[in-house]
Amino acid sequence: MGKQSKKFIHFSLVITVLIPSTTVHQLIKTKKLLMKDGVLVTTFTTQSGITRDVGTGILSTMKVTFTYDEGKDIWCLLNYGKSSMNSKTQTKVYEQLVSFCGENPTEEDVSKFISKYTAENNVNLEEYASRYQSDWDKVSEMYTKIAERVFGVSLESDVTAYLTINNRSPYSIEDGMFFVGVPSWSTKTAMHELWHFYTWYKFGNTWESKTGKEKYNEIKEALTVLLNVECKELLPEGVEDKGYPQHQELRNKILAFWEKDKNIDTLWNTFVTEH
Repeated sequence: MGKQSKKFIHFSLVITVLIPSTTVHQLIKTKKLLMKDGVLVTTFTTQSGITRDVGTGILSTMKVTFTYDEGKDIWCLLNYGKSSMNSKTQTKVYEQLVSFCGENPTEEDVSKFISKYTAENNVNLEEYASRYQSDWDKVSEMYTKIAERVFGVSLESDVTAYLTINNRSPYSIEDGMFFVGVPSWSTKTAMHELWHFYTWYKFGNTWESKTGKEKYNEIKEALTVLLNVECKELLPEGVEDKGYPQHQELRNKILAFWEKDKNIDTLWNTFVTEH
């Protein structure tokens, strides 16, 4: 994936004291385990006073580590700057890259552009990696419990979130990674990309070959609308998962279905056969 990295900044923080952040709307204030109807339930209370039970069982040990690797950033720009499966338009940063060095940029061209872009925009990659990690650690445990309850599966392997100056955030389940934009960031990006991981381990191994990549992609992208319901308390204030324009009709249908039946298997079987 691109040339060998010139820069590598790595953070793996464990946050034990929650510090208020403008990027996180409602932080987890307390957590406790208790027995309800004979089963172990994890109950979270947010700073705003919302109390929520988010499932039973043992939380998986999967950890997301935010880091910057220039080689990965170069790869992201060269492979997903011009277009992606869900959007055929160039990203704004890729347009700036082309203005800087012309069409068909090389890895060396991109490396020079990254240095220029971060300097002109005062992007301190070390500080951003640290901030992103801190923001995510405040909500990660509750998010994981919610996702495991919804999908009935857990992610057993750690995941790496690579920072990129690109305006597009691709992911690779095979490589256990996804990208997050800098300087623009919201924990919603991580929730969205990880939702794809849970979808894959629940359905993708079986269904992608049956439905075809295009249809599977459409349904798994539309499924992220459930973040606005299930992870509403974790999203930053005023932020929601909007999805792509071409998936809006399906997203609305999924929301309507979920209001009546919060069973992910039933939902999937309904839309994979009807849609």
